[in-house]
Amino acid sequence: MTTQKIYAGWAFFGVAIIAAILFTLTHTLMVRGERAAFFLSLTALLCLGATQVIFWTFIYPMNVATNNWTVTSQHFEACGDNGNIRTRSTRCSPLCAGDHYPLRVHL
Repeated sequence: MTTQKIYAGWAFFGVAIIAAILFTLTHTLMVRGERAAFFLSLTALLCLGATQVIFWTFIYPMNVATNNWTVTSQHFEACGDNGNIRTRSTRCSPLCAGDHYPLRVHL
């Protein structure tokens, strides 16, 4: 499981993300008198916030459920047993895994 080693220490990157949000917020407040600069900076701030919402809503729960993708479940192993590609991909998608993971997204 060589690839999973990339997760070691990833939480420390949170410092850079918090700094980026704070600096972008500061910049947004500083340029609020200049309409174009304000909206561009506000857009950047909202994008940074959106990435955090996506991460904490979808990605982090999956990392926890799979112990940073180091643990496979019977659900994943069942993916190769039978069925065509469409059925297999739908059944094995982490977002549609149902009872096997705390995150439930029904597409």
